[in-house]
Amino acid sequence: MPFANFKVPAGTITPEQKKLNIDRTTDLYGEAARQNVLVLVDEVVDGG
Repeated sequence: MPFANFKVPAGTITPEQKKLNIDRTTDLYGEAARQNVLVLVDEVVDGG
């Protein structure tokens, strides 16, 4: 299963940006893998 985990500083990304990031990452894996791609976007506090 293709997997991507993004860690971004808390409060620096909007829900729209998060969705765009997920959509673009899923596109990178290609149509054949689309149903099995897992993309996580974790917002972490400073120093986390």
